[in-house]
Amino acid sequence: MTLDDKLISMINGYSQVELRKSDISDQLDLVDDLGFNSMLFIQLIINIEEELEIEIPEEQLLIEHMRKYTNLRGCVLKQLKTSGSLEI
Repeated sequence: MTLDDKLISMINGYSQVELRKSDISDQLDLVDDLGFNSMLFIQLIINIEEELEIEIPEEQLLIEHMRKYTNLRGCVLKQLKTSGSLEI
């Protein structure tokens, strides 16, 4: 399972709109396109941290920093590389 597959699966657990891999673009916005609010975003981040065994830095935990899928993915990928658990 790829990183995108894992993230899509986790996002779909909280999203008001089902996300498919074909929907991913640089402009995909978790708030505008998928109906995320700050509470759903925090729940998603907790799930990502637990499932992927990473810790996202506090300064990145604002929805404004990661509301675009590409930013969220980039942050997760960076943490996976930093933690040495990049098996995806």
